Amino acid sequence: MLLPFSALAADYDGEKYNEYLSQYDLSFFEEKLDGDTYRYLEEIGADKFDFDSLSSMSLDDFFAVISDIISGSFSDAIKGAVSVIAYILLSSVIRGVNSENSSLMSGTYSTATALIISVLLVMQIGKTLSLCASTLGVAGSFVYAFIPVFCAIVLASGGGVTSLSSNTLLMVLAQAVSFISSNVFMPVINCFLALGICSGIRAELRLDKLIASLKSLMIWCISFISGAFVSVLSLKTAVTARADVLGIRSARFVINSVVPVIGASISEGLMSIQSYSKLIKSSVGVVGIIAVALVFLPSILRVTAWRMLLSVCQLISDVFGDNSVSLVLTSFRDTLLIANIILILSAVTTVVSIGILIAAGG
Repeated sequence: MLLPFSALAADYDGEKYNEYLSQYDLSFFEEKLDGDTYRYLEEIGADKFDFDSLSSMSLDDFFAVISDIISGSFSDAIKGAVSVIAYILLSSVIRGVNSENSSLMSGTYSTATALIISVLLVMQIGKTLSLCASTLGVAGSFVYAFIPVFCAIVLASGGGVTSLSSNTLLMVLAQAVSFISSNVFMPVINCFLALGICSGIRAELRLDKLIASLKSLMIWCISFISGAFVSVLSLKTAVTARADVLGIRSARFVINSVVPVIGASISEGLMSIQSYSKLIKSSVGVVGIIAVALVFLPSILRVTAWRMLLSVCQLISDVFGDNSVSLVLTSFRDTLLIANIILILSAVTTVVSIGILIAAGG
């Protein structure tokens, strides 16, 4: 009992599993995912949906992929943070030299430094925000292609009502993700960042309360939409899964009653097909969850890296008493916080939705 082991059903047939699996077109995993994500799937052995490979997946492969993503996420952020710290130190030296002559000149240098840092960060963090938007677009496109095929697998595994009721709802999710990325996410994030920069450079505009209210509203809205969607999907799946179980039992009863002699054999054949379909549903669903996680993970880690390093930069600016730079850095951190919340909630909503369908009728 102390040693790890794996157990399989005695009647599991790998050739029959692959035969059933080949009936589904899963080429969109390679077509809709970006090159890096599919390469990560290949590295962990999840690209072929093979049950044996998935059950023997090692933690070393996962850690190797995650370390690769982390190293790529932090490299650009570290370079940008070093540049920001250099400008903060240079500004503090200049303000210290001129503090005896004129406090107005010192404030001018601080404002100029805040402008320079704003331009520098907009150029670098703009790439990260673009990556966030493209990540939502890739995820929406992938889910849009994944859900019809996955619902067909759910249908073959005996979840007809679940498949039909969930297909439309999850397709709406995919379209909503794409809509948010192109029509809501980027415009709102850019406006929020612009207001934050203006508030940091010109504190007399008194935009801080407006910015705080806007941030709270955005976080509340995206949280409410994600929670409501998952709740509705959970309730619908819980109800339809029971209907599917009754439907399968009714089908077996009819076959055993109507078809003489061989009715029991046909019924057992039906259960065998359903069992392999459930196994395929689990395998493809797990790979789908891994793919969604790998799509979102680089963006989430890159945004997190920037927020951590900007916190260090803000601490240094506070130590040297540069209030304008500190407020500008706060606006960038708040913008990245909203981006991270949208990414995480979108990823969690998608993963939970697929997980609900995997568990349906299990």
